[in-house]
Amino acid sequence: MTTIIGIEEHDDLNEEITIPKNIFNKLEGTNASVAGFRSGETLLYKDLLYGAMLPSGADATSSIEYFIAKNEKNFVKLMNEKADELNMKNSHFSNSSGLHNKKNYSTVEDLSKLLSYSLEDGDFKAIFTKKSHRAYNGLVLKSSFFKSIENNSINNNYILGAKTGFTSEAGLCLATYG
Repeated sequence: MTTIIGIEEHDDLNEEITIPKNIFNKLEGTNASVAGFRSGETLLYKDLLYGAMLPSGADATSSIEYFIAKNEKNFVKLMNEKADELNMKNSHFSNSSGLHNKKNYSTVEDLSKLLSYSLEDGDFKAIFTKKSHRAYNGLVLKSSFFKSIENNSINNNYILGAKTGFTSEAGLCLATYG
């Protein structure tokens, strides 16, 4: 949801942006996955989208929410409005990162609606199906899913794109496109 909102709410994916100095303060101590971005560095906006999708970077999702809505509360409002628009009746978002929160929930059916909708957007589909992306700053962002199957020598002739997720409470999560 964060990535499609990030695409739909920002016109220029190739815009140079500078990550604000204090953007990652709320991530300290959360044990969240990060893409590897740093405060004060210059990137292209699309690098944040790849950072959110490929390695599930909470640093990227926090930056996207800042550039779109200036804070988490306003960004989450956009996420829940989109969920309502897509008739995702059994979903509610409480943060942009997917970190555990009792008010953050969804179902397989609702996530399927979200993925089907999102794949209609060419930019989203390009990001979702990419195995890796070299960011403007030289950082190489790799898909957690594709990295995992390569490391385990799994033959993948069917899955074209995937998004993984994990929290101790939710366990392993996976959405795929093939």
